[in-house]
Amino acid sequence: MSKQKRSPRHSQPKPRKWLRRFLWLSGGMLFVVVALYAASTPILQWIGRELVRSDAIEPSDAIVELSGGEGDRDLEAADLYKSKTAPVIVLTTERDDAGLPELTRRGVRVERGIDQRRRYLKEMGVPDSAIIVLNDQAKSTVDEAAIVSAWIKSHPIRRVTIVTSAYHTRRAGHIFEWMLRGTGVVVQTRPATFDRFTPDSWWTDRNTLLWGLTEWQKTIYYRIRYW
Repeated sequence: MSKQKRSPRHSQPKPRKWLRRFLWLSGGMLFVVVALYAASTPILQWIGRELVRSDAIEPSDAIVELSGGEGDRDLEAADLYKSKTAPVIVLTTERDDAGLPELTRRGVRVERGIDQRRRYLKEMGVPDSAIIVLNDQAKSTVDEAAIVSAWIKSHPIRRVTIVTSAYHTRRAGHIFEWMLRGTGVVVQTRPATFDRFTPDSWWTDRNTLLWGLTEWQKTIYYRIRYW
């Protein structure tokens, strides 16, 4: 009689071998997670610091306060004026809120952003004669730089101090330098002192996290496009 062939058994690893594989895999994954977590703080701090540009401030011909912020930019511009950094403060005008005309039509007393900022400066002791409002409405930092650059080129300006929120200083400074290239005008930037954005912990607050991530994306885009 012919012997029946035994069907080959699939080789299966012993339970202990599976356990070792599982432990190695789990340990490897844990190591990656721990390594990423340990590296995240220095990386995030580097990103935060890269967004901020704070120049040594020398006397200039004009302080340019960019629109936006939460009153922090107004405070910084007023303090610089009082310290005699420059004889005038130039304000850019942001685009009005969409609902403003309808509120006005309905008899609601509203205050435009530019009027509020001007009032803040005056109440902090800056005379109206030292406040210059550029009325062209800007939709972006590039718009602001173009409007301010046109004003600068028609005035004897050799140095300007740009005041904006801390996370916005690096990009704003580069854009103004790009707009003013070839003019010889020196651009120096000053981050607002009372800004909530702190480079070493910006990702721990929901608002500053959003500001930082948005600004980092814009910085990459503007670096590719403008410098």
